[in-house]
Amino acid sequence: GYVLARKQLFLTKGTMEVYYDMLGSTLGEQLLRPTKMYQACIGHLLEAGIEVKSCVQVAHGGLDRALRLLLHEQYGAVVKRRTDSIPPLYQMLHRDGNIDIQQMRQTFNMGIGMAVIVPENEVEQALKILKDQGEEAYLIGEVVEGNKEINLNI
Repeated sequence: GYVLARKQLFLTKGTMEVYYDMLGSTLGEQLLRPTKMYQACIGHLLEAGIEVKSCVQVAHGGLDRALRLLLHEQYGAVVKRRTDSIPPLYQMLHRDGNIDIQQMRQTFNMGIGMAVIVPENEVEQALKILKDQGEEAYLIGEVVEGNKEINLNI
């Protein structure tokens, strides 16, 4: 994603050092932030007896690829997320880099670091466990059986 961001925003060393209020940091700091690891999150869910049916860290290939991996090519999904909940960095790349949302989803995680599938009756408990551990966890959609399409409303 860094290469696309640099190309679309015409980034130079100087522009990477500019502080942006909407980001709360320089663009360079945002783009070079290390990837978060989610092993502990999954561990907390498993220790609490949550049935983790599938999980994937959203990285290379963006959100679209991650969801396909998550669903094992067997199921579809409906993902609903308000565009105003997309982190400022991605809003900036979309707006200032003139990158369409589909390409954004194919390149970036759109602020979703990990996606986890749990049974519907365990969703609230899983969200509570993760939030109690200091994670920002949200319900972003649902798995759809009998249809392999992924409908993204992002």
